Order: sequence, then C-alpha cells, then structure tokens
Amino acid sequence: MSPSKVRVPTVMQKSTLVDDMLRGLASLPLTSLEAFQGDARDAAAAESFLRRALEALLDLGRHILGKGLGERALESKQVALALRRAGVLDEARGDILFDMAGYRNRLTHFYDEVTTAELFTICAQRSAEIRQVATPCWPGCAGTRSLSTASSDDVSYVTCRGGGRRARPRYRPCSRRPPPSA
Repeated sequence: MSPSKVRVPTVMQKSTLVDDMLRGLASLPLTSLEAFQGDARDAAAAESFLRRALEALLDLGRHILGKGLGERALESKQVALALRRAGVLDEARGDILFDMAGYRNRLTHFYDEVTTAELFTICAQRSAEIRQVATPCWPGCAGTRSLSTASSDDVSYVTCRGGGRRARPRYRPCSRRPPPSA
C-alpha cells in the first residue's frame, strides 16, 4: 500500500463523532456507581457511547495509517502500535490507545463479560484519556510527523510528511464547485 492523501472531511467526521460520543458520556450520571446503576439505560448508553468513541478513534488511526503513511493495520491494537511506531503518537498516548483498543475488543466481542461496575470505572476515570489521545493526533500531529494540506477541485486533503513539527496544519478552504446546471 502506498501513501496517498488523508482526507480532511474523513478526519473531521471521525473527530466530531469522538467528541459527540464523549459529550454523551459526560451527560451520564458518573458521580457514583449507585447513581450510574440507578437506571439500566445509563449503562446501555455508556457502553454505546464508549464503544462508538473508540471505534471512531481507531478508524481515524486506520485512515491516517492507510492514506497518509501507506501502512495497513487491521486489528485495533495494531493501529495503536503502528501509530506509535510511525511517530504520530508518543509512547504514553500509544500505550493509552493500546489499552483502549483492548477494551473496545472486549465491548465488541466479550460484551457479556463487561460488568456495570467496570463500565462505570472506565467511563468515569478514563474517558478523558480518549480525548488526550485524539487531541495531538488529528487534525495536527504532535509526534514526529506533521500534517500539511493540499486542495483539489472538489475536496481538501491532508498529507502526512515525516520531519518537522507543527502544532496545527495549514488549512486552505475547501474549494467546491457548484453542481453543473442542467
């Protein structure tokens, strides 16, 4: 697989989804386990919000790996390792994403083993780590890779280039042509 261009709309869509799911988690009663267990719908909502936030974060990592770096990582934990190896994530954030990828696997494949108390602990104490991992990585890289933009006629793109660091990529407005008139 050869590197191409990371699509800004994809990055923004996945980043927005992560933010939306984290806001959903924050709206739940995470002050105490008793409050969390007071309504069974809260645990169900928390599981959905958490799983979807992790899926979006990992999909975003796959997109950056595949499009920007030309690497393929199919399994969730491989995404974390590859992002760390490529310098997109530092070691600490890579370890957090690796742990969260394992938890995503449990939520998806071993959902019957996840207890309400465990779900509460993850949501109350570790959900901020999801934002911590996402913040330096997209849309700007904090690692040894930096993002820059290019535009085409119909969409803006981001290209990963090894080398210098930038806090934020330079974005140019997306130039969209109006649909042809019939």
